[in-house]
Amino acid sequence: FILFADSTTHETTTGCETIYDIYSGGKGYYISEGLMTEFIWNLDENEKLVFTALNGEQLIVNRGNSYIAYYKSSQVQKIKIF
Repeated sequence: FILFADSTTHETTTGCETIYDIYSGGKGYYISEGLMTEFIWNLDENEKLVFTALNGEQLIVNRGNSYIAYYKSSQVQKIKIF
């Protein structure tokens, strides 16, 4: 899963820290079995991730391990997936 979220970057004494706003949801990509599906993600009332396909249906996730990567929502156009 690649999830795009609004974010804020702050300078710290040891460098920079990026804080992602996971409560507002956003756009995402699900990549599995050689296919990529675009979707919308949100948190439900129990703060669990909910993935909705662009056709409005719940995203079907294949069995097995899943990995999530967060990126700044401003980076949507810069991410290249081959």
